[in-house]
Amino acid sequence: NSKIYEYGRESSLIKSSIFALFSDFDEPMIITEDDYNSCFLNPPAHIGSDIGIGLDLAAGGDENVGFVRHGNKIIHSFFFRQSDTDLAASLIDLQLEPWKNTDYTFRADNGGIGQAIIDKIVAKGWNVKRTNNQSPAFNKREFLNLGAEIWFYVKRLFQRRDVIIPVAAKLKTQLTTRYYRGFDSTQGKYALESKHEAKANG
Repeated sequence: NSKIYEYGRESSLIKSSIFALFSDFDEPMIITEDDYNSCFLNPPAHIGSDIGIGLDLAAGGDENVGFVRHGNKIIHSFFFRQSDTDLAASLIDLQLEPWKNTDYTFRADNGGIGQAIIDKIVAKGWNVKRTNNQSPAFNKREFLNLGAEIWFYVKRLFQRRDVIIPVAAKLKTQLTTRYYRGFDSTQGKYALESKHEAKANG
């Protein structure tokens, strides 16, 4: 069934509409270690030639993170902390310089401090598609916002073994420790645990 392929058997939409099950999940983890390991240990073949750039931006206390994708394979990543937006933009420009004159898709987190950094990156000649995690989801029935929808989309990529995951212990830790909030507080939709809640929970 194409819907099961798209959303996964544990999706609340699939559980209710196909299997007539109406229960919350026991474990509020988005990407489990099993999801991660099944893809990491049994990677697919490298396919695709398009270049995708992803950037998650933060204030000085958290890391700025960037990845470059070639088809379904990550070929470059970088992590740094920098509160000065001019310096942050320069560091990003330097890290991504090899791909500046290629045909690419560049998406970046436009929330908070990210907006100012993206403005400076654009001024350096990059074409950036701004993304705001608080924007409405495409699937408004199941997700409270775009951020939650993106996280569960990545979960499905791992479950279907569609991507080649790089060797990066920090990446695994970050991906497999993000929780979603209980349905009783999210209008019955998936929503991410806030970063404030995540930090409070260690």
